[in-house]
Amino acid sequence: KAIGDAWGRAKRWEEAQAAYEAAKRRARLPNVLAAIATAQGIAASEQPDLARAEAAFREALAHRESVERDSLAVAASLHELGSVSYTRGDLAAATASFGKALAIREQRAPESLVVADTLGWLGALANALDSHDEAERLCKRSLVIRDRLVPAALRFAQSLTCLGGVAWARGDLPTAEGWWERALEIQLRLAPDSRTVSWSLNNLGLLATQRGDHATAEDLLRRSLAIKETLNARSHEVSVVLNNLGNVAYCRGYPEVAEHFYRRSLEISQAGGFDGREQAFALHNLANTVRATGDLMKAEALQTQSLAVLERR
Repeated sequence: KAIGDAWGRAKRWEEAQAAYEAAKRRARLPNVLAAIATAQGIAASEQPDLARAEAAFREALAHRESVERDSLAVAASLHELGSVSYTRGDLAAATASFGKALAIREQRAPESLVVADTLGWLGALANALDSHDEAERLCKRSLVIRDRLVPAALRFAQSLTCLGGVAWARGDLPTAEGWWERALEIQLRLAPDSRTVSWSLNNLGLLATQRGDHATAEDLLRRSLAIKETLNARSHEVSVVLNNLGNVAYCRGYPEVAEHFYRRSLEISQAGGFDGREQAFALHNLANTVRATGDLMKAEALQTQSLAVLERR
């Protein structure tokens, strides 16, 4: 397993998976097999290969359930499965997995950090499903636990980010900005080149775009992209920020630049099997930029592809 972990840190994904498979052939204990399968899932998520990640996390779950159902280890596997479903855009499956994980964690470790972690994910899911009051309730529960256990830590900042997302969804931009700026202040102090910083920069870039401050938006989004590409240039997060940069370029009247960003975003999203809705949005955005350049036939074809992706969901 240690060899697989080393290959993973080097982003040599196939070598990592081969090492994990070799480790599994030598292991016998369910908990050891579960640990190896979990490492495989994490590596596959980073690659990204979501189908392989889901299979590995389900394997880990089966091993852990064979030892003790409803254990904290089982909850951890359910949590991993929920994150994969979220990235794939299957919000119903993600909600189910996180809901099961929360039930176990609240029974086995009430008011703990792992409970706060799951509450945060469920808050984000509720927000994505337009249940903003429920999202706020869940995010605030997460915030209270984290404020008591790890005030001003990165996990605390995640709850601030969650509440900012709720305010954003409600159209309350000043409140969203306040939450996100508080989160960014903590993140810059504790982990200046982390993915959490890049998400806060992305969020503040969205706010600037909404306000029509496109120069500020582009600066924030490019800073976010630089961090994300350093961490993993083929990640779902890179795809999201590229799409947002495309929106800024389109708003500034540069359809060719926007098309470049949208095509990069779409290619990464399709290759990784990410959220189908985001692929549909990218195709829709591409159709708009191509239409702006006068190629109406290509625009219509892209719009048709966008609708087809949504219908498959």
